[in-house]
Amino acid sequence: MCPLHVLLLCPLRVLLLCPLRVLLLCPLRVLLLWALLGPGTGNVPEIFTRPGSDLLIPIRHHVTLNHPDTGRCDRIDWHYKYPTGHYYITIQEHWGCRLRKSDNIPSPNTRLSENGSLIISNVTPENDGRYRVIIYSSAGHHTQIDYYTVHVEVPVSVPLLHVSCPRNGSAEISCRVEEGTKPNIRLSVIGESQKRHSTSTNNITAIVGSPGPWNITCTVENGVSRSEESRAGVTCPVPLSDITVTSSCLPDGSAEAECSVKGSDPRYSWSLDRRSVSSHRRVTLPPPVSGIFHCDVTNQINNLSRSINISCAGE
Repeated sequence: MCPLHVLLLCPLRVLLLCPLRVLLLCPLRVLLLWALLGPGTGNVPEIFTRPGSDLLIPIRHHVTLNHPDTGRCDRIDWHYKYPTGHYYITIQEHWGCRLRKSDNIPSPNTRLSENGSLIISNVTPENDGRYRVIIYSSAGHHTQIDYYTVHVEVPVSVPLLHVSCPRNGSAEISCRVEEGTKPNIRLSVIGESQKRHSTSTNNITAIVGSPGPWNITCTVENGVSRSEESRAGVTCPVPLSDITVTSSCLPDGSAEAECSVKGSDPRYSWSLDRRSVSSHRRVTLPPPVSGIFHCDVTNQINNLSRSINISCAGE
């Protein structure tokens, strides 16, 4: 059987040389430990940081980067891949005892430390993504291939709260956030009934079936920050409906009339034979009164009107 210390010291060569029956006899924990410690592992460490911070991504092996004999220096290559990208781009490389840096790298705030670790100064959201380091010995053999995932957690911005009013008297309430890593939005709408909605995206919309008034609160947060926007007493106008006009004659020949309507913020206009006489819901006209009495009602959504014939004579 392959000794454990041999497996750990040189896993690839030993495993290739060991007979299959020997590998099958090795305890499962030994093979798992080799998989975690060996080069090219699929176990990708996740690093969380914030904008403006300084970050160091270490290497595991000692490397020789400076030597009088350029043939004695190891080679180290650092690569970067965008979160939505498919290919790695070289951002830092050191070989032939010299630092070689591309002029068009996407991460100008990166540099190598004296031991070959990658330093990211003044982290920005553009540094979010996957990093890979490949180390070659001076003889040209791979000695390390590691991957790292960097998450740059951006604080959430103040949520944008918007209320729109369809013509049917309901309310459509939306809340969105423009900046922030993995924001979680909670929308609270409290009025005649209570409605609460939540989502893990950067936008949420709720439709409430009555005009209000509503007290609305939108809260957005992530692991970095929290922000909130609120509005109180929000209402939506209701269309005008069910208009009725009633009138009566008083003993002295004057006339009283009333215009009734359902809806928000009605504005009245009375006319008698196309002559404007009042802007109130209820009106009294001195005698004698005769002609076509017309009530016109408007609000910001619609308008309604109704006419009646009236004739009042005094005793």
